[in-house]
Amino acid sequence: MKTFSPSVLNRAVVLIAEAIEKKKAMAGRDLGKHPEDGKPITVATGRFGPFVKHGKLYATLPKGTASEDVTLEQAVQLLAARAAKGGKGGKAKGAKALQPDAANDDAVKAPQKPAKKAAKKKAGAKKA
Repeated sequence: MKTFSPSVLNRAVVLIAEAIEKKKAMAGRDLGKHPEDGKPITVATGRFGPFVKHGKLYATLPKGTASEDVTLEQAVQLLAARAAKGGKGGKAKGAKALQPDAANDDAVKAPQKPAKKAAKKKAGAKKA
């Protein structure tokens, strides 16, 4: 069994504690409940900056706005603007993404494989 020096173990404990603190900071803080449905609204900082979240709806904060300064009313306005702009976001999944619209039937077609050519038969040697 390999033994580690106390300095290595102390450094490992410090790194684990920092990771836990970072995860807690990323989780965000609760602003309150949404006035319409009572679900919680949270504000957090993610990979691409600060945002507010309500259910599955995310709205980014404008540049220059600190996540600590956001109020419940501002968050509700941002979420309403995001819902009006494009809904819940996300990417289209599965076959729905490949289905063409009725108006663009000719413009959007699924790629087709080229037809296979018929194999030519070789002329065999005639027996005498």
